[in-house]
Order: sequence, then structure tokens, then C-alpha cells
Amino acid sequence: MFKNIFLFFFTLSLNLLAYINIYPITFDKPIDGNGSKEEFILYNKTKNPIRYSISLNDTGIKNSMKEWVEYYPKNITVKPGKSEKIKVFIKAPKYAQKGEYLTTLEIKENLVPSLEKTPPKNGVQILTHLKMDIAGFIGDIKPKFKINNFSITPSNKNLNVKGSIENIGERRGKVDIILTNGSKRDEYLLGSIRVLKNEKIDLSKLSHELENKAQEKKIKSYKKLIIREQGSNRNITEILL
Repeated sequence: MFKNIFLFFFTLSLNLLAYINIYPITFDKPIDGNGSKEEFILYNKTKNPIRYSISLNDTGIKNSMKEWVEYYPKNITVKPGKSEKIKVFIKAPKYAQKGEYLTTLEIKENLVPSLEKTPPKNGVQILTHLKMDIAGFIGDIKPKFKINNFSITPSNKNLNVKGSIENIGERRGKVDIILTNGSKRDEYLLGSIRVLKNEKIDLSKLSHELENKAQEKKIKSYKKLIIREQGSNRNITEILL
């Protein structure tokens, strides 16, 4: 039945998730003490069942936590229009040193045998292979962010953002970038960004259209920029504009 069918595997990075629908795409939790768990949801938006095999890989990773990871199942079939869970639990041994640790969660699509006797018309079936790095950390380590040359220019119902954000801390983090005058009731979310350890990101990607002139006027009144960590809701950095 599988004669003359060519199989192609596409390895996907996190910005190409159109082929494998999964949420969340991060772990970023403490793995010391009692450890942490996460459920990753696989969605099948196609009209055919999709079969996946799940595995771990630590090739090229310096601080690997592969041996500390428990996950289930190893193989999974997602019916059309349905979803299934991949359950992950990570607990570091007591002797492990503080720091950020990584492993790669690999989700590989497998060929599902068809009851039809005829192969695909073009003789080609594309199978996807997602490699998703997940991170955990040990100890009271935190991301630390540095903002460089930041400026905002609201004009003609557009908000132009300039500058960069750099993570000079000990682990990755996801933050909200907020304009404020000091009250949580009066804040404007510029956007959310996940920044890896030692990574630097151009903030111009946060530029966007404004709804109206009133919003443009309001943004001109803000005097402070806040970098707030998601999850802990902790203000990491505050800058006067």
C-alpha cells in the first residue's frame, strides 16, 4: 500500500507552528523541591487522524534536564477536530546545582495507515517534526532586563516604538512592557515578550496602530515604562520617560 509514496519530514521551529497546533509552547518553571508539571495540548484541526510519537533530546545542550523528565504518553493519536494532552513532570535531584536547565521535547508525526487502496495522487505525504526547547530552573534565580535607547512616538494614529530589551539575568523570562503614570488602573500594555538568557530583542516589533486620536493623546501623557514579569506579576524594571 505504501509503494511509490515519498515521505518528507519538516523540522519546525517555534515560529512555524501552523503545522503542529500545540499549547503552551513553554515550561519555564522551578524544578527543585517538589518539581513542576505542565500539560501540553495537541489540537487536530484537520479532517484526518494524526499520530505522533513524543521523545526527548538533549543534543547540544550544556545544562540538560532530560534525565529528570517524566512524560506521558510516548505515542498519541489525535482524532479530527479533537485534542489530546501530553503530561510532563520535572523534578531535579537534590544534588543538582542552581541554574537554568533545558531539554528538547520532540513531537514527530507518523504515517497513519489508510484503509483506502489508492495512494495520494501526487505520491507525496508531508510529515512534520517539531523540536521545542523547554526550560526549568533551580534556585532563586531571576531574569534581569536592561532597556536600551527606548522611545515612543505616537503620531497619526500610529505608535512607533524604538529601543531594545536585553536579558542579563540568570534565566529566561516572559514580560509585559507597560506604560503607566503609577496606577495599575491606568496602564497601557505595549506588548509581551519572552527573552532568553543573554538575548537582545529589538522593541520596534511592538509598534502598532492606535484606535483613535484620544488614545494617541493619552499615550503622550504616560511618564513611566514598567517591565513586569508574567506569572509572578513582579515589576522588574521601571524607567522614567
